[in-house]
Amino acid sequence: MAIFAAYGQALLIYAFVAVPAVVVAPFIYVTIIVATVTGYLAFGGFPNITAWEGITIIIVRGVYRALGSDD
Repeated sequence: MAIFAAYGQALLIYAFVAVPAVVVAPFIYVTIIVATVTGYLAFGGFPNITAWEGITIIIVRGVYRALGSDD
C-alpha cells in the first residue's frame, strides 16, 4: 500500500509541475469521494454531519478560488 501511495503522490507532484495548480486542484477533491466510499466499503463507516459540513466548506472554498475570485 505504501508503494502505491508513494507512486500516487509522485504522479500528483508531476501533475503540478506539468500544468497550473488550478487545473489539478479540482481532481484532488475526488480523493474525498474515494476516501468516503473506501471507508464505507472497508469499514462500514460513513461521515457524520460535522464531517459533511467540513467537506462542503473545503470544496466550496476550493471552487471559489479556482474561479478566480479574490478575498
